[in-house]
Amino acid sequence: MRAGKIIARVVAAIVAIVLVVGVLLIWGPSFRSATAPAPRASFVRALGESGPGKLAHPIGVAVSDAGDIFVSSSDDHRIVVFHSDGSFARAFGREGNGPGELERPMHISIGPDGLLYAAEYLNDRISVFKLDGTFVRHLNAQGLDAPGGVAVDKSGVVYVANFYGHDILVLSIDGKLARWGRPGRLWYGELHYPTDVSVAPDGSLWVADAYNNRLQRFVNGHSTNIVGWDLGLRVFGFRVATGLGVDALRRIYGADFGHGKVRVFDAQGTPLESFGRAGNGPGEFDRPEAVAVQGSHLYVTDFGNHRLQEWRIEEGR
Repeated sequence: MRAGKIIARVVAAIVAIVLVVGVLLIWGPSFRSATAPAPRASFVRALGESGPGKLAHPIGVAVSDAGDIFVSSSDDHRIVVFHSDGSFARAFGREGNGPGELERPMHISIGPDGLLYAAEYLNDRISVFKLDGTFVRHLNAQGLDAPGGVAVDKSGVVYVANFYGHDILVLSIDGKLARWGRPGRLWYGELHYPTDVSVAPDGSLWVADAYNNRLQRFVNGHSTNIVGWDLGLRVFGFRVATGLGVDALRRIYGADFGHGKVRVFDAQGTPLESFGRAGNGPGEFDRPEAVAVQGSHLYVTDFGNHRLQEWRIEEGR
């Protein structure tokens, strides 16, 4: 009987510790002072709903310095490009596994070298293009298994969200390969089907830890922040965090796939704002996938509605 009471107390203590840790992870960031102002977002227009730029389950989005908007249209295996005024510019890529061909392009990014990097889910590689659509090269790495997203930092290091590997592959410019993160469902650095990556202005790497329903920030290979997580309840936090973007103020915009909205946090993970809702009307999302920010313009791929949405970001309320 005495042993039973001791065991019960130990179990109760463990449960209490877990609850305290959970509360700190979920609500702790809300009590910190924000390091950036909350943005105010307003819907501008939808792109890619018809015509030669019609999108088919779009996933990734990236914006060039010139303002051209690049979107990966996953079902028809191509990259569609729009001018900054929303008009169709061009498209490139086609289904296949040869040079310049794509198999389910996922998240995309434009590197500091001015090249477009596209993660190919079914070809297990990264395809690199000039912005005019000219094929440049493939990037392959041992252990690359259904890449979901790709980002390149100022020094040329390439980061890949390795979906089935549950980690981040890091390809240095000298050809060396490293891995950040590990498979898991709970602690810092544990990933479960990551889908996107983004390099912040301070050089840190943000990861869409999709099916752990959260974002994580990595510095030199170590996770330092968990953001938007409610211990898997998927009520107060993300319900599948599929994509993210970081603006000049280091605010993080995360696509909440299941709740049909975009969540915004400061650099430390303090919640700032959310916008959008589930639906198919203006400003409504059916499974948002990716976010790209350039200046006051924010672009979100609206996967289930087969379109790209443009929003305007203003400061303050």
